[in-house]
Amino acid sequence: MAKTFKTAAELEAMINAELRTHDVCDDIRVRGITRLTDERLDYNWEPHTITGSGTEVVVECKRVLNDVLQKLQPKYDLGAED
Repeated sequence: MAKTFKTAAELEAMINAELRTHDVCDDIRVRGITRLTDERLDYNWEPHTITGSGTEVVVECKRVLNDVLQKLQPKYDLGAED
């Protein structure tokens, strides 16, 4: 199945929208998407920075983020920026 191309801003918005649906990640945000060039991977991007309101990202939120990435990375590739 071919993946849909998204911009970094679109991927960031999608991840953050998913995180906001979980109370434990209420103030956690992804800031930026990094392009990956390792052809052994099935995806070509990952979140660049994960921030909170001055607190450490809790373990439970990291698990949620991992689940979100497992859902989105198989569907979307990072395309060219406009």
